[in-house]
Amino acid sequence: MVNAEETKQVINLKQSASIEEAVKNADVVAFFTGHQEFFNYPREKLKSLIKPDCWIIDGRNIFDPKLMKTEGFNYKGIGR
Repeated sequence: MVNAEETKQVINLKQSASIEEAVKNADVVAFFTGHQEFFNYPREKLKSLIKPDCWIIDGRNIFDPKLMKTEGFNYKGIGR
Protein backbone atom coordinates (compact mmCIF):
# COMPACT_ATOMS: atom_id res chain seq x y z
CA MET A 1 0.00 0.00 0.00
CA VAL A 2 0.94 3.62 -0.29
CA ASN A 3 2.81 5.25 2.54
CA ALA A 4 0.72 7.90 4.33
CA GLU A 5 3.56 10.43 4.05
CA GLU A 6 3.68 9.92 0.27
CA THR A 7 -0.01 10.73 -0.03
CA LYS A 8 0.53 14.15 1.55
CA GLN A 9 2.64 15.12 -1.45
CA VAL A 10 -0.30 14.75 -3.85
CA ILE A 11 -3.14 17.26 -3.67
CA ASN A 12 -6.67 15.82 -3.32
CA LEU A 13 -5.48 12.23 -3.02
CA LYS A 14 -7.65 9.98 -0.90
CA GLN A 15 -6.10 6.91 0.66
CA SER A 16 -8.49 3.96 0.97
CA ALA A 17 -8.44 1.54 3.87
CA SER A 18 -9.12 -1.50 1.67
CA ILE A 19 -9.19 -2.70 -1.91
CA GLU A 20 -12.97 -2.90 -1.70
CA GLU A 21 -13.26 0.73 -0.65
CA ALA A 22 -10.84 1.83 -3.37
CA VAL A 23 -12.61 0.10 -6.28
CA LYS A 24 -16.27 0.39 -5.27
CA ASN A 25 -18.26 1.97 -8.12
CA ALA A 26 -15.05 2.82 -9.98
CA ASP A 27 -15.02 3.96 -13.60
CA VAL A 28 -11.37 2.92 -13.96
CA VAL A 29 -9.11 0.75 -11.81
CA ALA A 30 -5.39 0.98 -12.54
CA PHE A 31 -2.92 -1.53 -11.13
CA PHE A 32 0.61 -0.10 -11.07
CA THR A 33 2.06 -1.97 -8.12
CA GLY A 34 3.30 -5.48 -7.62
CA HIS A 35 1.82 -6.06 -4.18
CA GLN A 36 0.86 -9.72 -3.82
CA GLU A 37 -2.61 -8.93 -2.48
CA PHE A 38 -3.59 -7.64 -5.93
CA PHE A 39 -2.32 -10.78 -7.68
CA ASN A 40 -4.48 -12.95 -5.41
CA TYR A 41 -7.60 -10.78 -5.39
CA PRO A 42 -10.66 -12.70 -6.68
CA ARG A 43 -11.76 -11.38 -10.07
CA GLU A 44 -15.41 -12.21 -9.40
CA LYS A 45 -15.31 -10.03 -6.28
CA LEU A 46 -13.64 -7.21 -8.23
CA LYS A 47 -16.34 -7.49 -10.91
CA SER A 48 -19.09 -7.23 -8.27
CA LEU A 49 -17.65 -3.97 -6.88
CA ILE A 50 -16.85 -1.95 -9.99
CA LYS A 51 -19.25 -0.26 -12.40
CA PRO A 52 -20.35 -2.47 -15.32
CA ASP A 53 -18.46 -0.36 -17.86
CA CYS A 54 -15.34 0.08 -15.70
CA TRP A 55 -11.95 -0.26 -17.36
CA ILE A 56 -9.13 -2.27 -15.75
CA ILE A 57 -5.68 -0.88 -16.61
CA ASP A 58 -3.01 -3.44 -15.75
CA GLY A 59 0.42 -1.86 -15.52
CA ARG A 60 1.99 -4.91 -13.88
CA ASN A 61 0.46 -7.68 -16.03
CA ILE A 62 -1.27 -9.16 -13.02
CA PHE A 63 -4.13 -10.62 -15.04
CA ASP A 64 -4.39 -12.87 -18.10
CA PRO A 65 -5.80 -10.68 -20.91
CA LYS A 66 -7.82 -13.47 -22.56
CA LEU A 67 -9.34 -14.52 -19.25
CA MET A 68 -10.24 -10.96 -18.34
CA LYS A 69 -12.00 -10.40 -21.66
CA THR A 70 -13.76 -13.79 -21.44
CA GLU A 71 -15.03 -12.82 -17.98
CA GLY A 72 -16.46 -9.56 -19.36
CA PHE A 73 -13.94 -7.01 -18.13
CA ASN A 74 -12.94 -3.96 -20.16
CA TYR A 75 -9.22 -4.70 -19.89
CA LYS A 76 -5.97 -3.17 -21.13
CA GLY A 77 -2.59 -4.60 -20.15
CA ILE A 78 0.36 -2.24 -20.51
CA GLY A 79 3.43 -3.54 -22.34
CA ARG A 80 1.93 -6.72 -23.77
